[in-house]
Amino acid sequence: MLTCLYCGVNESDKGPHGDDGEYCSDFCRSETSKAKNKDTLCIQCKAFPRVNQSFFCGKKWCRNCMNCNKKSIMNSDTLWCGNMCRDSILNWENLIQPPRIIKLEAYSSPYKSVLKQWKESWKSYDGEEIPKVKAIWEIIVSWKILRRYEAYRDEIERTGHFKALIRGNELRRFHGSSQTCLIGIVDGNLCNSPSCSTCQIIKHSYRLPSSSHGAFGCGIYFTANSSKANWHNPGSRHLYNGTWFRTVLLNRVAVGRWWNQLEFKRFVAPPPEYHSIIGKPSDEGKIKLDELVVYTEAACIPCYLIVYKELGKEIPRL
Repeated sequence: MLTCLYCGVNESDKGPHGDDGEYCSDFCRSETSKAKNKDTLCIQCKAFPRVNQSFFCGKKWCRNCMNCNKKSIMNSDTLWCGNMCRDSILNWENLIQPPRIIKLEAYSSPYKSVLKQWKESWKSYDGEEIPKVKAIWEIIVSWKILRRYEAYRDEIERTGHFKALIRGNELRRFHGSSQTCLIGIVDGNLCNSPSCSTCQIIKHSYRLPSSSHGAFGCGIYFTANSSKANWHNPGSRHLYNGTWFRTVLLNRVAVGRWWNQLEFKRFVAPPPEYHSIIGKPSDEGKIKLDELVVYTEAACIPCYLIVYKELGKEIPRL
């Protein structure tokens, strides 16, 4: 028997296509929605959580074709009511098979939310302009990776009881990486190169390094500042149609209980009873901008790929 993901007691109900509804009632769906990031809610009603790695909740009226918006979708794994609507979309296969990325419309709520975080977190050194965003893509990770992350986050919540915060003290944080292909810049096609870090992260999520020169040891590094992520992604730089572009990943990170670290120090894990380490900026110390480090791969997943125009000049590293 499959039990409700929220209460863990009652049997989960069935969706309109007979698939697992994941929750036993609308009450449990509503309570889950309060703890979830709004970007993981149903793209139609935006009130209940998405189910089965789809775009929709378990409600029949929320499952209209994303092309004609008139008929119900064929099943929870697709976006269309039939082959005619599906085949009218160029490269439709890339939209339904995780891992994949989906380009967000500039008027959509997720796009506006990410853009706001990008702009507000950019720390200018001498008044330089904030790089202009070309595109924002939503990342749909594999079902296995999403489940692993949610299980870790929920376990942190059970032990830490972050009731006043988002479940597991989940935060959205930036990560600068490198890429060998033009994903996001030209299209949403993932490449198969093992040296393309961006595509590897989208496919397999983050992996702990076997060795690291990082200031806080062998962990996975994130930052609250988009400008700092910009300093760590020169390998994402590509020329397209006469313009230089870069990319940055925005991620969901289960921070849990964090340890404030005021000076650089190498760790192999957070101190006992802590889940992560935050390099806290201070006037006296060497840490100038926020750093967040986790030491388990299940603690983070990529959420968005941000494509932006490179600044005409390089800014000093902070």
